[in-house]
Order: sequence, then structure tokens, then C-alpha cells
Amino acid sequence: MFWCRIGSGIREIRAHKLRSFLSLFCVMIGVCSLILTLSFMEGLFESYSVMMRELGGLNKITIFNDDVPESQRFFRGIAPQCNLEDVHALSSFKPEVIRVSPEISLDTVITRNGKVFRGKALGCTPEIFEVERVQEDKGRLLKSFDIESSGNVIFLGALAYRDLFSPRESIEGSFVNVNGIPFEVVGKSKYYKVYPEEEEDPYGGSLPKKNKIVYIPLTTVRRKLTSKNDLTSIQIQIRDITQIRETVKAIENIMKITHKGIHNFNIETLEEYVRQFEKIKKGFMIAGFSIGGITLVIGGIGIMNLMLASITERIREIGVRKALGAWDSDIFIQFISESIMLSVLGGGLGLILSIYLIDLLKKIIVEYPPILNYSTLVIGFSFSIIMGVLAGIYPALKATYLDPIEALRYE
Repeated sequence: MFWCRIGSGIREIRAHKLRSFLSLFCVMIGVCSLILTLSFMEGLFESYSVMMRELGGLNKITIFNDDVPESQRFFRGIAPQCNLEDVHALSSFKPEVIRVSPEISLDTVITRNGKVFRGKALGCTPEIFEVERVQEDKGRLLKSFDIESSGNVIFLGALAYRDLFSPRESIEGSFVNVNGIPFEVVGKSKYYKVYPEEEEDPYGGSLPKKNKIVYIPLTTVRRKLTSKNDLTSIQIQIRDITQIRETVKAIENIMKITHKGIHNFNIETLEEYVRQFEKIKKGFMIAGFSIGGITLVIGGIGIMNLMLASITERIREIGVRKALGAWDSDIFIQFISESIMLSVLGGGLGLILSIYLIDLLKKIIVEYPPILNYSTLVIGFSFSIIMGVLAGIYPALKATYLDPIEALRYE
């Protein structure tokens, strides 16, 4: 019985090729637009997640120097900047704090064999590589003995290496001049990117902070490259991101103690960025489902019109079937089956078209490329079937409640 109804639906589609094509086309475009929209949103969300992860993740807290608030302006002259006393106090905040990384940032000019790189150098300790999730591509990272010995060693970012070295040139035994002082190159980082197809960019691409920066031991910077002992910032890696607000409050209290009650610092987390992104994500989801839903509704209207036209042409057939003893449920199921058949065929074509288009767009679009998941395909196909069922209910009911005597008289 089921296959008979399927066959009846296919015969109806073949009997009215133009109307069937228009209905299938509407459903196909609706499913394809829904899948494309969801895939682009998935690509956007995934790119943002990668960016947040590469920037240190939600368990990273950064403390910056800030102006003294107006209410404490009389203490501006005695307000200490971020310093190593803060680092020692924050390091003792266990077990909430895992790592503390003091930093001094300064502008540098790095030269080698006539080649020049201008960018930020970061005086740091080995903890920075864990907090910022930096990995070596060649050589090694900075080690504790580099800090203890105040060694003239430097770890290059990917773009600094590209500007100072030839492609695939070894860094072993190589030296560069940092503001005129020779430093041994001990390693270089890999090139960091958010998008899989992204190529190296002279400006650092999607993650310029990680690609353009160079790393020098903190003690070396303080003794040989700058006269300032104050820190530019302090990076903190915490254990439990579910307690981040409580941890931030405790860190603020520690900083107030070491800064003699003066609030001349700013504590920043990625939580606020994530909260804003969640609002944007929610808006995108609503917009995406609305666009796809409207297109599918148009496809449903097409199916409904096709079914109503089919009923008009088959009134006598319905009357004959009822006169021969067909149940109302048989008539209802027959037309619902035809409606579902149209939506299944249109949805299947929409899946094939969307897979092809997404594969093509991945090769064209570098930033925020669409990502196709099986769940997206299931959602698109399910929506087409649901729409087919809803679009077929009214025509099926109309056919079901036809009076058999009036139907037999119909010319």
C-alpha cells in the first residue's frame, strides 16, 4: 500500500511537469538557503571559538596599568604601577591561580644582514607560552635559566622570522641585533591563523598579536633594553572558569592591597567578549531560521497550490474511489503522501545543491568559510518534510470531505 501511494505521487509529478518543477524548485531553494545560512553561521561561530582559544581562552585574565580614578587623584604621585610585588602576591593565590606571567612591552628595531623588523618585543617569563598558548616551530622556547642568567636570547614570532630570515633558513647559531644589541635566536613560533585556508599575511593575518611579537627574557629587558622597572601588564591563568567572577574579585582585592588601596589598574577577561558574541549568535540564529523558514513557506505554498490543482482535476476519480468503498483515511493518506513525496524530492535536491555550493564556497571564501555539519543537513531535510506535511493537510482534508455524489457529477 505504501509503495502504491509513492508510485501515485511520482505519477502525479510526471503528469504535471511544469507545476511539479516549480514546487520542487521552491522547496530545493528553501532547503538550500537554510543549510547555507546555518553553515555560514557555524563557520562564523567556529572561527570565533578558535580566535578565543588562541588568545588564551576564557581562563586568561589580564591586568593593565590604568589612570588613577578621579576620587583618588590626590594619590596619583604615590600610586605604584604593576610590578613584581604584584606578581609574587598573585602567585600565592592558590589553587585558583595556575600561572602568572609578568610582561614588559616595548617597541624594537631588529636587524640582521641588512634586513629589518619593526615591532613589539615582550619581556616575559616562560609562563607566557602556556598562558598565550604559543608553540615553537623551530628551536626552543625561553627557559627558566634564560631568565636567571639574563641571557641575550630571543624567541621570534613567525612574521619576525620571515622578515629576518630566508625561507627554510636554519636559526641554529643565528644572531640578530635588538636596538643595536646582539641576541641569539633560540627559536621561532608557528604561524597562527583562525581560518584553515588562510595564507601568511605581512600584517599578521587574523592573529597579529601572536604572529608579530618577539619574546625576550624579562630580566634581560629590565637590565639591558629599558630603564623602567614597572611592568606593562600581568597575564594570569586560572583553574576554574566557572568561578571567574569570584576569582576576578579576589585578584582585584589582592591588587588593591599591593597598590595601597589605589585602583590604578584594569582587569580584563574574555568573558565580556563571549557574552556579547552570544547575543550576536542568538540574533544570527533567529535571522538564519527566519530566512530559511520564509523560503520553505514559499515552497510549501507551491506544494499546496499544486495539490489543490491536482484535486480539482481528480474530483471524479475521488468520487469513484469513494463510491467503490474507499475510506476517508485512504483519500487523506494518498494526498498527504503525494505532498510528502514532493517535499522529500525537493529536500533531497536541496541537500545535493547545498553540499556542492558549500564545497565551492570553501575554495573562494577564506575568512569565515561555511562549515557543513551532518546536523545541519538533518535540520534542513527535516524542515522540508515538516513543511510538506503541513502544506498537504488542507488539500488532503478538502479531498477527504468531498461528497461522492457531487464528485461523480463533476465535469
